[in-house]
Amino acid sequence: MIENEAFLKTVTSQETDCQTGLRQMQIDLQGQDAAVGRTLEELSFPAQTIVGCILRQDELLIPAGSTRLLSGDSLVILMRGNREPQLRTLLKGE
Repeated sequence: MIENEAFLKTVTSQETDCQTGLRQMQIDLQGQDAAVGRTLEELSFPAQTIVGCILRQDELLIPAGSTRLLSGDSLVILMRGNREPQLRTLLKGE
């Protein structure tokens, strides 16, 4: 399911479990977005969020703190509650 969702080329967010409030969000990084060129450990992700995987060209990466984000990466993020505004600011600079 995550892999199929991640191939969409837009920012998506959907509730995946109504009982726990777990949500899935995909953010595609482009050009000069705030997170491009930085590692995951350099970014201060909001509480209750995790980058589940990164789609880079034809590869599915399981991220580590040292993973450097590149333009064209698609991040699949799992979170509790709605952290979308904070994540957009952190990753895209919006």
